[in-house]
Amino acid sequence: MVNENRVRMMTQIAAYEQGNGREDLKILQYFRGDYIIRKMIQTWIYTTIAYGILAGIYAVLCIDQLFSVVQNNEIMSEVTKMIGIYLLFEVFFLVLSFFLYKKKYEKAKASAKKYHVRLKRLEIEYEKKQKGAGHDDRNTKKT
Repeated sequence: MVNENRVRMMTQIAAYEQGNGREDLKILQYFRGDYIIRKMIQTWIYTTIAYGILAGIYAVLCIDQLFSVVQNNEIMSEVTKMIGIYLLFEVFFLVLSFFLYKKKYEKAKASAKKYHVRLKRLEIEYEKKQKGAGHDDRNTKKT
């Protein structure tokens, strides 16, 4: 006879394994600090590329101002300003990524914990069935 409770638990377990479980289990392969640092380094690389593209677009759009800066020998002040903007840009996105990835790790850990609790409950259900039916796989002989 089919136990509806076990079927429901197996369905929830399978849905998690096929959905968010894959990503959660990949995340949990790392320690929390390692995962966050790894993602922050990725963020730093991507934001540096994005800043370079934005700075290039700005330079093309404001080429006349760029030439006046070069003629007036104000290159160092402009470079200093661009570095300052870059640092603010990086700090903003690194702080943002720290909190986002910390939250993502904690959420994955909580979901995985629920997953393991469901697995344990399912195991207990099967053990109850085996004990109730008088079957114990360890005591049966294989021929």
